[in-house]
Amino acid sequence: MAKKRDWRASGMTARWKASLPKRGERTRKGLSWGRILSPVSFLLFSALIAGLPELVRADRTELLADPVQELRSRYAMDDLEVDWKMSPGLLRAVENLGPISFEWSTDLPANCPDRVVARIKSTRSAEDEPNARRREVEYLVSGQTQVYRMAYQATRTIKVGSLILDEDVELSEGWVAPSAWTTDGKDDVIGSYVRNTIAKNSFLSRADLRERPLIQKGREVRVEFRGTGLLVTGRATSRRDAWMGDSVAIRVTGAAKDCRALVTGSNLVVVERSQQ
Repeated sequence: MAKKRDWRASGMTARWKASLPKRGERTRKGLSWGRILSPVSFLLFSALIAGLPELVRADRTELLADPVQELRSRYAMDDLEVDWKMSPGLLRAVENLGPISFEWSTDLPANCPDRVVARIKSTRSAEDEPNARRREVEYLVSGQTQVYRMAYQATRTIKVGSLILDEDVELSEGWVAPSAWTTDGKDDVIGSYVRNTIAKNSFLSRADLRERPLIQKGREVRVEFRGTGLLVTGRATSRRDAWMGDSVAIRVTGAAKDCRALVTGSNLVVVERSQQ
């Protein structure tokens, strides 16, 4: 049997290790090309990435100019824009489209919505057969509507269930949703109940706010028990915020369990007949 050669004893390992650059040492080739190509490659790559959004934005604007113009005319908003949500794959798919027609996926409301969905229709040929018979295609595209306005902006994060204070908002200028609170009046905003948490520097939307609740969680309220020719009043604690007509759980003072009552006024509830 042939005897295996001991590479360690032959001295080849030692010579190979000796040929490697020492720690912290670079070869002349690596030093020069690394310093020259790395900054150049970075600048070229950065320029390419920076240019892509502009190209995509131009394609969106050109493709869906008719829907935007219809929204501007319908709602008398000349500065209205739509931020269309189109993936790179969809943009590639519409490159070979013929004349485009569109319709809205749902009927447009009386007031300009914050979000629209357009159904665009056209014809296209297969990518590998440009001269083949064109087939009908249809795509759904959604977008966020925006207008440039003076509107109220949160100066801090405002949690759900809070009431808007004067120092919580300030008037700022920028691109906002049509439902944003504009300069109609700050008094309409102050004291409003926050339905959805509002992040700092976000513009307030009317969907985020509602009127101050008539009954507040944990607060004492007046409770009435009504019967035939009888009215008994007492005190109770509400389990949640509630508005006119809401059915809310309350704990009557001294009672062992909750009952349900109907909100009929500010800090006033009437116990439902099924609970009496």
